[in-house]
Amino acid sequence: MKEKIKKLIEAETGIEDISVKSRKRHIVEARVVFTTLCLRHTKDSYETISKIINRDHSTVVHCRKIYNNWSQFPKHYLNNLSLLEKIDNIINEQKDKTEKEIDIVARYRKKNILLSQQIDKLTQTVVKQQKILKKYEPKITDWQYYKL
Repeated sequence: MKEKIKKLIEAETGIEDISVKSRKRHIVEARVVFTTLCLRHTKDSYETISKIINRDHSTVVHCRKIYNNWSQFPKHYLNNLSLLEKIDNIINEQKDKTEKEIDIVARYRKKNILLSQQIDKLTQTVVKQQKILKKYEPKITDWQYYKL
């Protein structure tokens, strides 16, 4: 379950690996989301959760404190809390089903593929409509050009 949560967060944020040693804000915030979701959905210890992101248990303790700050100031941390809620909803949808029935990450990627296909179709439609509209644009003849 922890690996699936990690993959979901990496897919949603666009970060290649949240376990990389970095203090960049977006990576740290992704780790906070990861630890919060792991604490909610697993019964693992701080030590086992921290091993997945190549940290020690004190990082998980610190991440809990950061999350508490987020919950105290929800307007300031709206993006982080919405990311956490979005991934939490995906996990809760799949809790009732067994892991054999469906893979959460595969489902999430399938949704992204379908959306990108819809975007491609819409782009093609726009291009066709622009070609049709070009036919009806007024053309400037040589004598009109010289008048200007």
